[in-house]
Parts: sequence; C-alpha cells; structure tokens
Amino acid sequence: MILENPYFKLGFSSFLKKSFMKRFLLVLAVFFTCISNAQIITSPDTAICGSYVDTLQALSAVQSGMATDDQHDVLLDIGFTFNFYGLPYTQLVVSGNGYITFDVSQASNYSPWNIAAAIPNPGSMPENAIMAPWQDLNTGIGGSIYYGMTGVAPNRIFTITWCAVPMFSCTSDLHTSQIILYEGSDKIEMFIQNKPLCIAWNAGAGVQGLVDATSTNFDIVDDPILLTPRNWPLPWTAVNEGWEFLPNNPATSYTINQIGYVPIISGLNTWTDAAGNILGTGPSLPVNISTPTVYYANVTGACALGNLSDSVSIIVTACFALDLTSTEASCLGDDATLTVTPDTLLPLWDITLYDMNGSVVIGGIVLNYSGTSFTFSNLFPGTYVVSVASGISVSQDTIVVTQIPNPVTINSNITDVSCYNRSDGEVAIW
Repeated sequence: MILENPYFKLGFSSFLKKSFMKRFLLVLAVFFTCISNAQIITSPDTAICGSYVDTLQALSAVQSGMATDDQHDVLLDIGFTFNFYGLPYTQLVVSGNGYITFDVSQASNYSPWNIAAAIPNPGSMPENAIMAPWQDLNTGIGGSIYYGMTGVAPNRIFTITWCAVPMFSCTSDLHTSQIILYEGSDKIEMFIQNKPLCIAWNAGAGVQGLVDATSTNFDIVDDPILLTPRNWPLPWTAVNEGWEFLPNNPATSYTINQIGYVPIISGLNTWTDAAGNILGTGPSLPVNISTPTVYYANVTGACALGNLSDSVSIIVTACFALDLTSTEASCLGDDATLTVTPDTLLPLWDITLYDMNGSVVIGGIVLNYSGTSFTFSNLFPGTYVVSVASGISVSQDTIVVTQIPNPVTINSNITDVSCYNRSDGEVAIW
C-alpha cells in the first residue's frame, strides 16, 4: 500500500503543472465567454388567462468551498428522503475524489485517493457510496464542485457536479462528471463529460458504480468498449457518457443502463427580465403577474465553458365569461335553440357543444367564428355544456334547455251516487 504524504504527493513537477493549469484555465475563461442556449429552466412555457401565480424552477447549484486535495466536504442536506440500497437518507457527504457517501461521519475528513483493491473493500472508504467515478482528483489546484436541489415535491432532484477538476499528477487533464438523485423513484443518473486516463499515476485506476454501507452489495458499470467492469485494476476512459441506476426489489441491487449523454450544466443561476434587471438567484423564482412576461435564467460555470442562458414565456390574457340563453322545445319537438354570447368581444372563437356524457352534439363544433353571439338550433330538451376557446383562453358553462308543457286540456263531468253506500256514481272525462 502507498502511504500518502500531502506534501510529497504534490512534487516540483506538479507545482509547474499547477502554474500552467492556472494559465490554461484563464485562457479558457477568456476564450469561451459567450452566450448560448441551454435547457436550464425546468418550468415550461405557459399560457393562462387572468393571472399567473407560481414558482419558476431552474437548474442551479452552490459552489463548494472545498479547496483541499483528498478531502470530504461538509455535511449536506439533500432536501428530501433518498433511499439507497433500501435505507433512507436525508444527508450526504461529497468527496473531492469523485464520489459521494451517505456515511455522515466522513464530513470534513480525509478522503482516500489510493486505489489498490477492487470494490467492495469492507472496512475501507468509499463505502455507502456512489462513485462517478472514484479516482484521484486534485481540487486543491483547480476546478469546482457544485451541489444543489431543484424542483418541487414530489419530483425534486439533488445534483452534485465535479466541474473541470484536474487529475492528480496529470493536472492538465480535466475531469467533469455529475450525479443526479431523484426523489420518489430513488433513481440515480450519472453523466461523464470527460474522464481522462492518467496511467502514470495510481495505474490509471478509477471505479464507477455503487456500494452499500457494509460493502455487501455493490453494482459496478461494465465498460461498453472493454466489456469489463470499471473496477480496480482496469484503466479506462470515457467521454460524453450517460448512465442510470434503477433500484430493484428487494433493494439489494440496481439495474444499470447506458442512456444518452445530457450536457452538464452547473453553477449559480441568476434570474433576469428582458431588460437584464436581476430578479433573484438560485433554483426558484416566485412569480405573480397579470401581463405577458419573459424570464431568463443565466448560469456561468467552467463546466459549460461560457455563459448559458435559457428563457421561459408566460402568456397571460384576459379571461371571459359566457352568457347562455335558450328557447324551449315544442311539445315532443327537437326545435329548441341555445345562444352563446361571450361577455368580451373576441376576434375569433371556437365553440363546442357537448351533452352531459361528454359527447359532441351533432353540428356542435363551430371554428373561427367572428360574430358577437352564436345560436345552435334544432336541439332536444336536456342539459348542455358549452366550451368557447379564443387564442389561449377557454371558458365553459352549462345550461338546461327545457320544453313547452303538454297543451292537452282535460274536461270532466261528475254524477254523484244516489244514496249513501250506493255505487252508482259516474265520472266522465273528455
């Protein structure tokens, strides 16, 4: 086993590479300062009438303050309960060496870098861990780690990103990967933008997969090219890969599937309006508007190599009510009428007439109508539902169409009984 001394681990050669790394990152920051479109906002474009009161959601993360090599970060709250190998967790710890652990006792403690045995390795960290992958990185000289929760219960996610972190010894090679934890389903997604191979250090070792708290159960990714588990001692590399880990029942194993790569976005989000005014920061923005508005989310981060921007449009129009009137059907007739009049002048409107079973009445669809009112004719008595749509606004109401009472006149003539207890009385009706 190699015993690490933090002073001897970073030698003179690494010091020179460290200086080069700083200049390299500076050149990247200057060269890639740009605006590009990205899927930052998770709330969809919305059309509504009246007013819009909701909270917009966007991808956002907090940057870790960890700037020490081979370190576990502080204890982090996930924000929801996440089940890992059947056990519930609400907190986790991030390692600078590419993994997270649900072992909260590791917070702010040393994180191992030397990979000299395959996972599982009972009694040795990482345990109770998600490795994305576990390898020797050097957060002490560059890169960033971001984490944060996004979304609304019960569909929240917690994201951890190792962003452009130099490989130890091969400090000009930058590693970027991301773990996403899903509320409810307990699904794990893992995206690798770049996993370089530093074969001269640690024999290029890197482990990608999961291991439980006692190193009893574990699930390791099989390399899709080498067809060998990405475990010690296999040296491997990856670019633009996506993986999902689906918990099985019983929760002693996971099904691993390769999925499409999703570009990694990480960093603190800033909300702005169309004029560039800052409205807030972070993953959420409460909104209460009654006029059409466009909101912008802007994330700046080394993972994206520039400034990323996304927008969401909230289209708000005036609502309208319906005035419904009818004429009665004649006796046993189907000649009733129903007149629809919106209380607002509409440029073009679509009208649909339904019965109470939700079926469209014959002739009950009128499209692109431009009048101020419309009358449906030849209707049977009954209850009808009228729906009117104009642009994005929709209004609906119900009316009962009646019928003229039966006009039959009844005449009668009565003859009383002739004496008590007789049965000779008569009633005549015509």
